[in-house]
Amino acid sequence: MNRIEIKEEAKKLTSKYFVQFWKSSLIIFASSLVLTAILGGLVGGPLAFVVQLLLLPLYIGYIGYTLKLARGEETTITDIFQSYKNIGSIFLTAVIGYVTVVCGYFLLIIPGIILTYSYVMVGYLLAETKDNNTANATNILRKSKEMMYGYKLDYFVFQLSFIGWQILGAITFGIAYIYVIPYFTFANIVYYEKLKELRETSN
Repeated sequence: MNRIEIKEEAKKLTSKYFVQFWKSSLIIFASSLVLTAILGGLVGGPLAFVVQLLLLPLYIGYIGYTLKLARGEETTITDIFQSYKNIGSIFLTAVIGYVTVVCGYFLLIIPGIILTYSYVMVGYLLAETKDNNTANATNILRKSKEMMYGYKLDYFVFQLSFIGWQILGAITFGIAYIYVIPYFTFANIVYYEKLKELRETSN
């Protein structure tokens, strides 16, 4: 994967959709706060993971929204909430993936790390899935593993290549993150798109 090419494309997307990105991000942030305040008060600390599960479709919808932006497709803010239609599939995929990764870490740290990187594309795949059939859960996890086969180290290095931007964000007391966050987000989306295209052409 050509990291320079991916980053250049991500910079263009960041410049083009900067306002839309932060508008949707603020909606996600506000919605998360409201849901956490309401549900957190109901379930209490020990069951806080329930709140996180209920927020998952919101985050998946956000990924779907940014994917559409990157593709130049027509979008509306309501797209962010569309993934609640697939809540069953999202929940099951998250639970199976989480349990599998945790088991990997319990066995040995290395298998856990490998599984973590095997499933990094799950969120994007879920965002593109319109079917709420819970049977899709294992299929989505399998697809992510297939996509990342032979690219886990490449993706790890790709992530590391942003460390300078992360440091810049830290030393500017977060100000630089106003640019870094959308740039990093779009870079990961472009990576997904390139990898997906690569896999489709090789099959």
